[in-house]
Amino acid sequence: MSNTDNNRLDRIEAIVESNGRAIRAMLEARATERLQHEERIYRLEMLTERVARVQFGVTRMLSSIDEDRPTMLRKLNTIENNVDRINSKLDPLRGSAYGSTHN
Repeated sequence: MSNTDNNRLDRIEAIVESNGRAIRAMLEARATERLQHEERIYRLEMLTERVARVQFGVTRMLSSIDEDRPTMLRKLNTIENNVDRINSKLDPLRGSAYGSTHN
């Protein structure tokens, strides 16, 4: 081989090696980007699950409040009825205590 052919071959080998390094670097960068993307997706999935659990808890709490409301109203009605009954029993007594001026 002539000197010119050797120089040409050396330049081709240098270009092939340079391209190989560039391709390896691009593949490594792509792999890193893929891992980072997978991490972001995983974090988003975890956050989505947390939001779903919080939403479920809020829904349960609200339904619990709705379930308790009739119970509270029933208790308040019972108290009101008891107070009314006590007042109705006390009304005749109040009338006699106050004499005939009580309406």
